Amino acid sequence: MGPSLEQIAAEKQAAFLAQRKAEREAEEKRLAVERERNRVFAKSCLRGDGCNDAGEQQEPHTNFAQMCFFRALPAQDPAADDDVPQHAPRADG
Repeated sequence: MGPSLEQIAAEKQAAFLAQRKAEREAEEKRLAVERERNRVFAKSCLRGDGCNDAGEQQEPHTNFAQMCFFRALPAQDPAADDDVPQHAPRADG
């Protein structure tokens, strides 16, 4: 006589839980590698002048200077090709 239905179900449940645990650990490892690769270094206002230690503990955003992004915008009135008269050189000198 083979294993009971309860034993088969318990083995399947254990295998399922082990697979989920392995997947969860793999995802945690992937996220840890990604966090390490995408680290941001910024100097906190709590560090003294001349200190370039970024620290390793998390801090609230209020400990850092304000920032903004700049981008170039096209001119409001771009020059057209016909604004300046064009003269071709003469062949007869």
